[in-house]
Amino acid sequence: PYLKLENFLSSGISRDQLNNLMYLFSLKEINIKDLKLILSKVGGQIRKDDFVEFIIHFYSIKLTKNEMIELLRDEDEYVSRYALYRCGYDRYPELIPVIEKRLNNFSYYNRLVAINSLSLLLGKKLGMDEWVNFKNRNFFLKNDSFYKPDCKKLKNIKFDTFKNLEFPYLAVCLRTMVNREDLNLLKSIESNSWDNFPLNSREKNVVRMVIIDY
Repeated sequence: PYLKLENFLSSGISRDQLNNLMYLFSLKEINIKDLKLILSKVGGQIRKDDFVEFIIHFYSIKLTKNEMIELLRDEDEYVSRYALYRCGYDRYPELIPVIEKRLNNFSYYNRLVAINSLSLLLGKKLGMDEWVNFKNRNFFLKNDSFYKPDCKKLKNIKFDTFKNLEFPYLAVCLRTMVNREDLNLLKSIESNSWDNFPLNSREKNVVRMVIIDY
């Protein structure tokens, strides 16, 4: 229940309790209000390098398109950062203008995450050069350029032909196809840019496991 979660967080929690937070409350009972509370209360206690490893526990929580937009617009840095990472999994063209509109107001770190999220949504590798151009026109690409890869083809692509894939096909399709309850696979996907070929044996195994489980 919400009040129980609120009381738990407001009373102050130890590092051990923080690490076990996702196991103390059923994900099926956590709604968007609970999620925002968790992220706003706990986000600042987690090192930037550990943030993704923490939030992947909450990737399986169902969010509608409107809820994704609500999270992206939230003024709390950690709530919006969670939503930015989720944009690679819950992909809607309507998210693009929402991110672009907020981009100048994001913290530096959230801006970096946002640019990567836009790369996945637009199907184009974005960096600081594009960021300079963006500041002059307030959009990266036309919104009708939403990237829609045919991820079913991934099951029939041979590893030796991956080098011919353009970014971000693999990065997007792995996120689209992965079982979000498999934390090890989620961690592996998030820790790789998936744009360097040929893939090493560990990366190939991640792809195999995603395909098998799809």
